[in-house]
Amino acid sequence: MIYQYKKNKKGFTLIEILVSISIIVMIMLATAGIFRSVSSSQKRMAFDSVVLNDVNYFLKLASENIQGAEIGNGSSCGIASNKFFDVQTNFISFIKNGECYYFEAISDGDIKRMVMYTTSKSENYISSKKTNIISLDFEVEDYIEFGQPLVTISIKAAPENEPNNYISAQTSVSVNYYE
Repeated sequence: MIYQYKKNKKGFTLIEILVSISIIVMIMLATAGIFRSVSSSQKRMAFDSVVLNDVNYFLKLASENIQGAEIGNGSSCGIASNKFFDVQTNFISFIKNGECYYFEAISDGDIKRMVMYTTSKSENYISSKKTNIISLDFEVEDYIEFGQPLVTISIKAAPENEPNNYISAQTSVSVNYYE
């Protein structure tokens, strides 16, 4: 009697298993790279969002307060007579409701932060520790004889650990002054 050997093809060969494992590993590596990229982008967007919120809040708060600035009499807050503002580097002061208001960028460790304070209240940080103020400039036109007093605020801010990833913003605020 002759026996015929039948090869049972129910399983996979070693080569087939190695090829499929190699393909799965490549797919997993590509997927991990995509997840890493998405995670990095999401983290950067979160930092940008904090900076943008800080800048928007500062511009809104400064605008609302500057609009109510009063004309100086030469004896309050270092503001000259018939002027509305005292401006220095990263600093502006003005009178509102008879009280001195100040906005400036001050150092807080390795970063600069925005603060607001009045004669009756101590300084309050307006920006978080995650936001570094690279520059804060106030340009003032307060010659009443030429028209409405105007303040232009320019700010450049970045996440604390990414100074090259900055946001620039600028706004002009007109004082509510009428003769």
